[in-house]
Amino acid sequence: MKKQLVLPTLSIGTIFSAHAQSSVTLYGVVDAALSYQTNTNPAGKSTFALQQGNEGFLSGSRFGFLGKEDLGNGWHAGFTLENGFLINSGKLDQQGQLFGRQAFVKLGNDTYGDLALGRQYTTANTLLYYVDPLGVGAAPTNSWQVYLTGQRYDNALTYTGTYGPVQVLAQYAMGGIAGNTRARSSMGLGIKYARGPVVAIADAQQTNDSQSRHADI
Repeated sequence: MKKQLVLPTLSIGTIFSAHAQSSVTLYGVVDAALSYQTNTNPAGKSTFALQQGNEGFLSGSRFGFLGKEDLGNGWHAGFTLENGFLINSGKLDQQGQLFGRQAFVKLGNDTYGDLALGRQYTTANTLLYYVDPLGVGAAPTNSWQVYLTGQRYDNALTYTGTYGPVQVLAQYAMGGIAGNTRARSSMGLGIKYARGPVVAIADAQQTNDSQSRHADI
């Protein structure tokens, strides 16, 4: 079930215009399914459950707030706060974080693109939505790809720009370790080409662990 509600709101932290137009959209997805699985233990027993691994069947349940403000002259500001929850128990998902799916602010221009700061999806996760009919969901059949690159990062700085049929995403996630700018950091670069029925994506990512050892994908 998807539902959107558009509400008027006060200025979202704008410092550029006193006559900006603002809106906040409330959105959400509630995904629940009964599942039956055979041979779920060494004894060959079956399991009948409401959810699959506590997640939704095709998509994790969520609700969020999407804010946007027109600053004039092609500039705009906004924010996204997205919560994930478990419908079978009502508990918070994403390690119990209130807005564990997304939490960021952004400033953008219609010509030059957007710059966002906060907890965000990786470039690979974002691009997979354009080519996977099911998106990046909760079921193992359509979510395994994100385990290769990670699904979202804290402390992320992301640029998104569109140039004709090409969209560019560049992201740097800061590790947050004093005296070490590489440890736990990540860099990603993604490109999408779309013209008519043709959509092609490419992505590269380098991620460092707490000892600054990195993996390239």
